[in-house]
Amino acid sequence: MSSILRLAQRTTRLLTIGRPQIKKSFTPQIRQFTTTNLLKTGDFEYEDPKSEDEVVNITYVLRDGTERKIRGKVGDNVMFLAHRYDIEMEGACEASLACSTCHVYVDPAFKDKLPEPLEEEDDMLDMVGN
Repeated sequence: MSSILRLAQRTTRLLTIGRPQIKKSFTPQIRQFTTTNLLKTGDFEYEDPKSEDEVVNITYVLRDGTERKIRGKVGDNVMFLAHRYDIEMEGACEASLACSTCHVYVDPAFKDKLPEPLEEEDDMLDMVGN
């Protein structure tokens, strides 16, 4: 037994000599715990479209040149949607729009339907290699 432990035991005995011992009754407290499902980034992308009006068709071109067509929905994050369908896509900034590793190319026929890019977006795309 260490000397510190012996000293602590001796001190405890000395402090309790001459004092009446008070027994406290122990009443166990009942605590309630609740749990929720684990939420992960991109949960919205794991929900299927509720109607055909929400469907967005996305074609991923894989590294080997093959195309993989996915049915997403309006508002889906393209990177998280790729992860849902086990398509390898790097997202160095975890979809915070701070890098260009998960950039997309939009068919020119749909370009007029998109808003003009922000200056930050243009700056980010300047870092993308051809």
